[in-house]
Amino acid sequence: MQFTIKKLIYKKYKHIKLLFNNMLLDLLRYRNKNVNNIVNKCFFKINRLSKFILMFIIFFVFEFCNKNKDEVVARIEDKYIYKSDIKLKSDSFETERDSILEVRNFIDNLARKNLLYQKALVNLSEYKVDELENLINNYRYDLYGTVYKETLLNKMIDTLTLEKKINSFYEENNEIFRLNESLFKIRFIQFPIDNVDKNDIIKSFIRFNKIDKFFLDSLSYQFTNKILKDSIWITKKRLINNISFIKNDNLKKYVKKMHYFEFEDSLELSLLYVIDFKKNGELAPLPHVFSSIKNIILNKNKIEFSKKIDKEIIQDAIKSNKFEIFN
Repeated sequence: MQFTIKKLIYKKYKHIKLLFNNMLLDLLRYRNKNVNNIVNKCFFKINRLSKFILMFIIFFVFEFCNKNKDEVVARIEDKYIYKSDIKLKSDSFETERDSILEVRNFIDNLARKNLLYQKALVNLSEYKVDELENLINNYRYDLYGTVYKETLLNKMIDTLTLEKKINSFYEENNEIFRLNESLFKIRFIQFPIDNVDKNDIIKSFIRFNKIDKFFLDSLSYQFTNKILKDSIWITKKRLINNISFIKNDNLKKYVKKMHYFEFEDSLELSLLYVIDFKKNGELAPLPHVFSSIKNIILNKNKIEFSKKIDKEIIQDAIKSNKFEIFN
């Protein structure tokens, strides 16, 4: 903090002094006087003025620092909790009462943890404290090592190569990706039947090009229900839950590939477009299982990569004389 204040004062002092000198030189040139002689005569006065300016800046900086001094809100033995420590935690509360209660809970929990920790250090045996410290240190090393390995692996992953591996895995193991429930690819919207844009909505919903998607998205606040991401496969359960007029007993009536349906009641109009569907027992579409296959491959790579790193890091350390075992 002291270094920052000194740096700030020095910068302000240099800047003001330079401005003052330039102003004086411009004034003297304007009056057609001998600049060098007058500047030499005034040098002593300028230094006195600079000291005054410096004192003013110091006063201003310290006043600013005092106004912005962090407020202490609690103390736990020799540790202090400052207002800035809990500020971010209280920004999202709905009412002032909620904020006060949550902040108090936060402080109490922090105090409880610290006090229990201090009690444990005093009352536990030295052997037990050492044992716990070893566990903490081991966890620390393991955590850093794991994150480091994952970072290296992510940098080495080639997206194109990964996609090829996913496709190959899907083709070679397609039997394990048989569906145990039906899947559907649809788009659906529901809105008040008296909507003034009803005709335009229907046209855009059926045609569904880029402009239509933008138009429908701009009116989405008027829809009481919608499924417009028609590239995503949904389950039968979600289909029935989202579309009120579809039931188990009338599913076949509406589920037909590339078919458009309208359903209206006294209040609302529903538009449904069925793009595709897969029955129970059929091969799951690749996009639906893509994430699962990706995780399988990445986890396998992580295990192999981890073993490789563990082996190479020892070999590299021995070669670079960073690690040696004494007999």
